[in-house]
Amino acid sequence: MLTISGLKPGVLIVRHAGNSIWHKGALIARKKSDLFGIELISAGNLYFVQNGKEYVVEPGNIIIKKRGGNHLYKPGPAGFVHKRFIRLDGPIIETITGELDIDEIDVCRLSHPQQFAALQKKAITLIKDQPDGYVMRLSLLALEILLFVAQDVTSSRYPAALYASIDFLRRNLHRKIAISDMSRAVGISDTQLFRLFKTHLKESPLAYFNAMKLKRAAELLRHTLIPLKEIAFSLGYGEPAYFTNQFRKVMGMSPRAYRKKS
Repeated sequence: MLTISGLKPGVLIVRHAGNSIWHKGALIARKKSDLFGIELISAGNLYFVQNGKEYVVEPGNIIIKKRGGNHLYKPGPAGFVHKRFIRLDGPIIETITGELDIDEIDVCRLSHPQQFAALQKKAITLIKDQPDGYVMRLSLLALEILLFVAQDVTSSRYPAALYASIDFLRRNLHRKIAISDMSRAVGISDTQLFRLFKTHLKESPLAYFNAMKLKRAAELLRHTLIPLKEIAFSLGYGEPAYFTNQFRKVMGMSPRAYRKKS
């Protein structure tokens, strides 16, 4: 295993990367883990438990070990497991994985596991050789890995039109938009769009959009000193007071109190 130590993680970085072979009897259990990791099973299988959900993970699948979660893993029925792993670090991991819907998944089958393996090998090389600019390159690589995984996570859960709608919303957080803007952008009717969101996300398109905005606001409050008024305007809220009311409804406190607490 290769590890970067003694470095500030910045907003996002690959912190560890490596390969491991486990045999029967090996076991790790963690409560409220401080790690976020993605592991690709390449041979054998893995018994994996996260927050009470149990899985037997076969080759070609990844497990996503979430920061703050309770998990246990050991070789599965095959009696051994070969796996490739990557550990990511940084204060915005939860924000990014939330927006990409990775935080909803424990196990996912990759359509191109060899591409994940190539990204993981790249991380190992950067950590080992430490060329000029390697910290920045590891930050960019961390984002590339999450975007790569998100393609399979989202396509396995949502219809293409819903994924396109979510992507449209993500790119337009700075705007005030209507359902008709979304439906026109993805080529379906307002009724179809509303049904997709209610069926798969259990809320209306506009409620989902507002939640996305407030997640971004929380990130800006935690990690920047941007004035509250500017945050409100940057997220399409015409009135700072309305933004404050919406934030309080979801977060249980005002933006100012949230920033002070963070």
